[in-house]
Amino acid sequence: MIQLIIKSVVYSMIVFLFNRLIPGIHFSTFGQVLTVGWSLAILSYLIDLALLQQYGIFVQTAIDFVMIVSMIVIFQYFMRNSTISFFSANITALVIATIEYYMHKWIMQNEQLSS
Repeated sequence: MIQLIIKSVVYSMIVFLFNRLIPGIHFSTFGQVLTVGWSLAILSYLIDLALLQQYGIFVQTAIDFVMIVSMIVIFQYFMRNSTISFFSANITALVIATIEYYMHKWIMQNEQLSS
């Protein structure tokens, strides 16, 4: 459960920073930023629970990257006055996937220690 909390905070911070810093990402309200960050965190957490042990760190990180790009692009169609370029979605997903890689390593190490 701590993983979900960490992901929620980190994802929301990254989406917020990129919303401010990258011209290709625009969410019109802070609520939209939180919705995107939390939704990505929850979906990523559920995918980790289902697939991390089965496919390993690298494949899981690639799955997370594709999921994050897809979800960020899709969110613009459901959120009023938001626009996201595909390039900016890829940059955001690359940063989050890099963090995910290290989270996956941490999860796998902690599971091995507790076994």
